[in-house]
Amino acid sequence: MNKKTLLIIDLYGLLFRSYYALSYMPTESGININAVYGVIKSLISLFDYVSHDWVILALDGSGKGIRHEMFSEYKANRIKCPEDLIPQFAILDEFIASSDLKSLRINGYEADDIIATYTKIGKENNANVVISTSDKDLMQLVGDGVSVYSQKDRGFIHTEQVFDNFGVKPSQIVDYLALIGDTSDNIPGVNGIGRKKAQFLLNKYKNIEEIYEKIDEIDNNVIKLALINDRDNAFLSKKLASLIIIEEEGIDKNIDYFGKFNKNSEKFINFCKKYNIKLFNQEKIKQNPPINEQMNLL
Repeated sequence: MNKKTLLIIDLYGLLFRSYYALSYMPTESGININAVYGVIKSLISLFDYVSHDWVILALDGSGKGIRHEMFSEYKANRIKCPEDLIPQFAILDEFIASSDLKSLRINGYEADDIIATYTKIGKENNANVVISTSDKDLMQLVGDGVSVYSQKDRGFIHTEQVFDNFGVKPSQIVDYLALIGDTSDNIPGVNGIGRKKAQFLLNKYKNIEEIYEKIDEIDNNVIKLALINDRDNAFLSKKLASLIIIEEEGIDKNIDYFGKFNKNSEKFINFCKKYNIKLFNQEKIKQNPPINEQMNLL
C-alpha cells in the first residue's frame, strides 16, 4: 500500500518571492496584488505537479519568540516590509479562507518551527512529507520519507541533492549554519569559517560538539584559532538555526483535519472576481489541467 503525502508550504516565503519576482499588478481599484497573484499561480501549479493528500500552509506567528530572547539581534538586518506588500497579507488571508485550505500560525514561533513539527507528525502518521520552501534552514529535515520541493528551482531535493548543494548531510545543516552563519537571519556563525572550511570540518567530524571535543586534533592553526575565539557564537548560532518541535496546546496531531485546495468552490471564484483575477481557461482548470495552465489578471 502506497503511503499518503502531507504537503507543507512555507507560504510567506512564497509571498515574498512572488512580490519581488512580479511587476506591479493593480486591480481596478488600484490595489497591488502581485504577490498574492504569484502565490495563487504557484500553488495551482504546485498542487497539480506534486501528488498530495493533505496541505498545510505554514505562517510565522506574531511577536518575538525564543530566538529573539537568546539573541536580540536575530533578524535585525531584515529590510522593512514594502508599503504596497503590507495590505496583501490581509488579501492573502482572504484567499486562504476562500480556498478550503488550512493555515497554521502560532505566536512566538516561526513557520519553520511549524513545518518541523508537522514533518514529525506526518512521519508519525506513516505519511511521506513534501516541504515547499526555498529556505536552506529546512534542509535539515530532509531524509527518509521527507523531501523539499524548491520554490526557487522548482525541483525536488533529497539527501543527495542536499550534499551536492551544501557539501554536508542534512543532519549537519544546523552545524553548517552554526559555523558559517546565516546573513538572512543575522546568525553570526564563526568569524573566519566559510563554506569550504565548514565542509572540511563536518566531513571529518559529526557536529560542532565533536569538533570542539577534538579541537586539539585540528592541524590548521587558522581554523583552530577561529573556532577557539568564537566558541560561544558557534553554539549560540546552532541554537538559533535549530528548528523547534512545538509541544503546546493547539497542535492537532490528526492530519485528516487538513484538506486540499478546492479551485472550483464558490468562495474562491468570488474571491477571484473581487480582485479581478480570472482563470486562464476555466473549463480546462476544472478538468485537472497540466502544470502549465496558469492564472492571468484581466
